[in-house]
Amino acid sequence: MFEQSFGLFLPFLERALPDLTQTAIRRRWELAVELAQHALGRVADLALIDQAPSAAALEGYLSDLVRFIVGGLCAPQVTSPRPKTA
Repeated sequence: MFEQSFGLFLPFLERALPDLTQTAIRRRWELAVELAQHALGRVADLALIDQAPSAAALEGYLSDLVRFIVGGLCAPQVTSPRPKTA
């Protein structure tokens, strides 16, 4: 399943993050997917014990999650950038 989603998003991620190597994009995508699954699973667990957040709180939580993931994906790469192709 991961390979399918990664393959689908890779062209978009490469276009949006031209200074990152494919290895860095893959590593960050893996972390982003794992973080999203964990964060959303936490909300689902709360709902199972009747402690689900309000709609407004959930919206804020999801907005923060998206901003955090996007920030991580867009962070400058510490290693050398991907060589530009002509």
